[in-house]
Amino acid sequence: MRNPLLGLALFVVAFALPELAFGQSRQSSYVWNQTSLTGNNLQADFGRIVAHPTNPNVIYLCTMSSLDPISGVPGPADGIWKSSDLGVTWTVLSDAVMSPDYSILGLAISESSPDTLYVSTKEYGVFKSTDGGISWAAMNNGLPFPNGNHSGVAIAVDPADADKVYVSVAQTDGLDIFNLSPDHPGFYLSHDGGASWQSNNTGLPSRYDNVADGNSRTAVPSSIVVLPQSPNYVLLGMAEIHVNTVLLFGSKTAKTSGKVFYSSNSGTGNFREASSGLPTNIKQGVSLGTSVARISASIVMLSNSTGNSINVWSTHTGLTFDIDLGGNALVVNRGQGAFFTKNGNWQARNAGLPFISSWTAPPAGGATVKFIDCTSVGTVAVGTGNTEKAVLLGSIGTDQGNSSSNNAKVYASRDSASTAWIGNWDAGLDVSPTLGYSEANAAGITFNADMSYAFATVRWGDPSTTTPLVADDGVYRVKLR
Repeated sequence: MRNPLLGLALFVVAFALPELAFGQSRQSSYVWNQTSLTGNNLQADFGRIVAHPTNPNVIYLCTMSSLDPISGVPGPADGIWKSSDLGVTWTVLSDAVMSPDYSILGLAISESSPDTLYVSTKEYGVFKSTDGGISWAAMNNGLPFPNGNHSGVAIAVDPADADKVYVSVAQTDGLDIFNLSPDHPGFYLSHDGGASWQSNNTGLPSRYDNVADGNSRTAVPSSIVVLPQSPNYVLLGMAEIHVNTVLLFGSKTAKTSGKVFYSSNSGTGNFREASSGLPTNIKQGVSLGTSVARISASIVMLSNSTGNSINVWSTHTGLTFDIDLGGNALVVNRGQGAFFTKNGNWQARNAGLPFISSWTAPPAGGATVKFIDCTSVGTVAVGTGNTEKAVLLGSIGTDQGNSSSNNAKVYASRDSASTAWIGNWDAGLDVSPTLGYSEANAAGITFNADMSYAFATVRWGDPSTTTPLVADDGVYRVKLR
């Protein structure tokens, strides 16, 4: 029996700013506007939005296929897009090797060689360009690609050495609740520019799959960062999934936690855990009566500062599932928001964010996703250089399906959120440009290289209709100075 929800759990799997008036009321001088890349250009979902590390005019957008929640069949993707003029125009980066319909899950650029791009894809593996995306080469020697069941879910490169690159490979298709645990190949490293790859999962959580007790646990890196202040340090934010299939009886729960691991030897040797302060006990018990499976997933996404000071951010997505014999599924969002560290001990930084402080399992009731006392947040955008205290955070579902609500969609801070996030800084995302939808979901957000603009991926929704509004979806930008 195919279970696309497991795939969903994994996918549900970044100078002058401190002078900006983040604390003031919404003003026309800081208004988000749609760029020319809209939903009309794309069939796929928005993936990561990535700024060029040195050229403020250049922005990249990854697109990725998504699973149909009913059939479990992935839809089309639209490759990787590039703007060289701050989003005024966009082009697809493709050639005979890099197809324009590939699903792009990750993009990495080294500041030491900004024309060198690495991308990780679903099914086809890792590709490299040394001319800014004009031409591409597949770099899969030692990687388990091509493989229709595998995806390169995260990729990162050493900012000081473009030959040191890291990728995480996960099983994202071919999942089945009676074949409990995905076969995640895990973490790979290359120190020769992707010419060859070596696997290293030493110290990372091991796969557990036991038919006797009906439980499986699996974990795979969902994000990778390399600290520019000390590039031998490679940090992994993990996606952990626990499946409990005590069929027809029993009341055991599925439970996961937010986890981060690190290597201090450029991805070699033993990984050590650094998860103190991150969410624990993300659990799902029986909610639908007779359960076929209970599932918990915790996904940690990392971002980091690029100046002299080491600042690392994580955001936590928590999802739980209860599936019964009739195929009904109760899906609950239990994400715990944003966390910050300078030394490996994580602190929650959620003051001012709606609904993050508590989550409550909703009553049972059919195949639906519940956003109960909880809002999903995207990866934290961190100020470039020594403006690392300036941060932005996009969000999903802040209005909780309430058409009368108008919670902020983008949150800002100029003190690393040591005080409450400022939520009045998203003018232009109150109502969609054409049909007046009220819920703007801004999952991906980034500053450009000189922090003159911020960019976000935005999808619109409305409680009164499920009709897609592709013309209003797209990449949005706001001028900062």
